[in-house]
Amino acid sequence: FAVVFAHELGHSMDMTLTELCDRMDRTMDEWDQRQIALQIEENAWNNAIPWIQDIDPDFIQVIVDQSLAAYREEPAPEIA
Repeated sequence: FAVVFAHELGHSMDMTLTELCDRMDRTMDEWDQRQIALQIEENAWNNAIPWIQDIDPDFIQVIVDQSLAAYREEPAPEIA
């Protein structure tokens, strides 16, 4: 719970969040949208890490990797 909560607080501390969201809203390119979304999530994790130093780093890494996996995956091709 503390790890995920720290991540959510990390979003609130992201000084670039508004600009990134605006960029995501302006682009119609799916790849660009996915890259911006990944940046938003990575920023939140980077902001969160200092607040959870007392938690096992291996445990944190599993959560971070799982939470970012969907953003790092290549989208499946659309079937006509």
